Amino acid sequence: MYTRRSMELPCAWPALVVVLVVCAIDGADLAMLGAAFKIFEEELGMSPSTLGKVAMVQSLAMSATMPIWGWMCDTGFASRRALWTAGILGWALAMAALATASSLRTILLVRMANGVFLGSLMPLTQSWVAETVPPAASGRAFGLLGAAGTVGGIATTMFITSAGGSTVALAGGAISGWRLICFAISALSLCCAAAVWLVMPGGDAGGQRAGEKPSPYHAYREIAFNLRRHWKSFNFRIIMYQGVTGGIPWSALAFKIMFLRYVGFSSGEINVFTAAVVAPKVLGGMVGGFLGDYASQASPRHGRAIVGQFAVGCGIPLMLAQIVIFPKLIGAVLWPYVLCDFLFFLVATWTPAGVIRPLFMEAVDPKARASIVAWKEALEILFANLLGAPFVGFLAEHCFQYQPTALSVEAMPPELRRHNFAALQWSLAVMTTVPWILCFAAISGLHWSHLHDGAGAAAGQAALREKRPGAPGGYGSAAA
Repeated sequence: MYTRRSMELPCAWPALVVVLVVCAIDGADLAMLGAAFKIFEEELGMSPSTLGKVAMVQSLAMSATMPIWGWMCDTGFASRRALWTAGILGWALAMAALATASSLRTILLVRMANGVFLGSLMPLTQSWVAETVPPAASGRAFGLLGAAGTVGGIATTMFITSAGGSTVALAGGAISGWRLICFAISALSLCCAAAVWLVMPGGDAGGQRAGEKPSPYHAYREIAFNLRRHWKSFNFRIIMYQGVTGGIPWSALAFKIMFLRYVGFSSGEINVFTAAVVAPKVLGGMVGGFLGDYASQASPRHGRAIVGQFAVGCGIPLMLAQIVIFPKLIGAVLWPYVLCDFLFFLVATWTPAGVIRPLFMEAVDPKARASIVAWKEALEILFANLLGAPFVGFLAEHCFQYQPTALSVEAMPPELRRHNFAALQWSLAVMTTVPWILCFAAISGLHWSHLHDGAGAAAGQAALREKRPGAPGGYGSAAA
């Protein structure tokens, strides 16, 4: 039964606020690169394929190290507070280093280091939610965390779009706006690291074996064993397939700001466009979490799958209209793009919080929760960033003959501008539509996979409820 108590979130509000801030800064960090793509092309001479490689290097580092962060949390190698603090301090230093970088080699090294530390966020955050929030409220908790990351990403995108390409007089010299934004993110990260250390419980080892201190030498062997064990679940495999295919278009959309410039929108119009869809970006995941929780109460085996099908099925034509139809039909008329993007983010963001993450928590052994979550996210990030943004750059240059240029869009010759626009347009269309169709097919498979694993999923959910905190009459009993 869907009761008022099942809609509540944990009462440890200071810790929740700190986690939300961490997610917001993570969102800002991840959005920075995509928002600055055109600036990097103009100022540093980077082509689309080179920009894709920069994104790929960071993602490969995240994918390789994320399971280690999860393993350290599960085994009690270090407390969650210590791991979180170390990860955030790493972001801060990497972002400060990026602000001073000028060569491609330096930028690649800095983004690789940044990826190592960014890999800490997802396994630590999702395991924290799993141990703190009852299953009946997990969708809304993930929605809140996703909303925080969205706010950070939107703020960074708007700042870079409006001021990233300008120069600011400082101490007798001049500095690019995007470099100042990097320094600002670094300073916020340092403050956040201090907040995590002060607010999070020091004795929280984050795992089920807090008394053990195993050697890191055996980490990947144990992580691989846990993955093989979980891979026997059909539900687990379907969720992994969905994540791998569904993440590719979101990575590809790192080129969307660059695409909008080619359509003919000014920096001010792109900021209006970005600001106009703040509400659906922030609320979409929260609405999806609420709908997913409600649907799972109404139909435990099919409810979340239906929510996911609706979200992906509506998102495909809405994004395709912006990329293919509107530029030719209406050109640089802002309001149809705003309306279409508003509807897109209102529904397309339902899936992670409302469908995938809650179902995934049911299928995962609590003793290996953080490391298995890390494996899932690492594989999704790996494929998304090998076949997302890098492949958009590859297709644009090598299949559709995009011509790299240091000229701004406004200063390009008309023929070059039309040619580059078409190359970027069709590359984006291919790398969003095709993976999302595959993602829709994978989500449809949840009807069958959840039915096949129904008894096991129910038993796993009961085990999770037994391990989660909550006195009689509190959150633990509400979940039951």
